[in-house]
Amino acid sequence: MHRTFETSTTRRQRSLDGQWAFAPDPDGEFDGPGDLPADPDTIPVPCAWNALPEHYDIVGERPRDGQKWSEPYQADLLEETVATFLDTEFLAGFTVWQFCDTRTSPKRWQDRPRTKNNKGIVGEYRTPKEAYRRLERLLTDSGNGGEED
Repeated sequence: MHRTFETSTTRRQRSLDGQWAFAPDPDGEFDGPGDLPADPDTIPVPCAWNALPEHYDIVGERPRDGQKWSEPYQADLLEETVATFLDTEFLAGFTVWQFCDTRTSPKRWQDRPRTKNNKGIVGEYRTPKEAYRRLERLLTDSGNGGEED
């Protein structure tokens, strides 16, 4: 079951588990990721993490329940997203937008844990997070990455 929220260019649907998916724009023009030719009921494509601040991760935060800000939460989200991309024939590739944690603008410090952008798959000192290891495994297992034979 999805609830639909209208924006200026796309419709976003939020499923019961809290994941976001884009739905095609009804005007027929390509305005962004929401216009990909996908049925959101069968291919859940989460939107950019910039719109989902609760999905960020802090290195070393590993609570058992996978709560927001934790490494397991970020790894689960990334794994589900990349697995969807790899299983979608009409997608040619994807990009991990935030490679490492970085400092953020002083103007937005109150919105960020530790005043950092913690969305990276490696920490600020390039220490791999759980999301990095899962991405590495997904790409190696799918034949889309890893060592060449």
